[in-house]
Amino acid sequence: EIEGLNSSHAVVTGDTRVERVLQRISDSASKIEQYLDLSSRDQLRKKNVIVFGSVWSQDDEIIYEALRLIKLANGKMPDVIVWVPHEIDASHVFRFQKKLRTLGISTINLSERLGENAFAAGSTSTAVLVPFKGILAELYELGALAYVGGGFGRNVHSVWEQFVT
Repeated sequence: EIEGLNSSHAVVTGDTRVERVLQRISDSASKIEQYLDLSSRDQLRKKNVIVFGSVWSQDDEIIYEALRLIKLANGKMPDVIVWVPHEIDASHVFRFQKKLRTLGISTINLSERLGENAFAAGSTSTAVLVPFKGILAELYELGALAYVGGGFGRNVHSVWEQFVT
């Protein structure tokens, strides 16, 4: 209690940064349904998923090398890799897709709604390329591990979305 102030006039509120993230996650739930139905999301929750979010081209070599080392150490790749670029650029998406293929990873572009069995049991790793904005918060919730891109320049991204989900 602060001297001279009556605590009956005070209201304790939450952290606006966390409240904003919670609202964004809530809002994104309806957006993701346009691309991933409930069955696909349930399938993803049962798999080993890594989400690479807000990825810049400077992040690509680090991600590629990390995936190569995972394959080398484990003899296999994660079941599903979700890759969401910070800026939507077709040439960036194409270049990264090409790199993934050298590791034996098939790719799916999430620009269209996926079928019910898109993530059914299979032996190959799949990368989901997300060439649009608006559902990253919901995608983080599907991953066992998250990589937040964009930390190699002047600004660093917030990690509240990954922490909260």
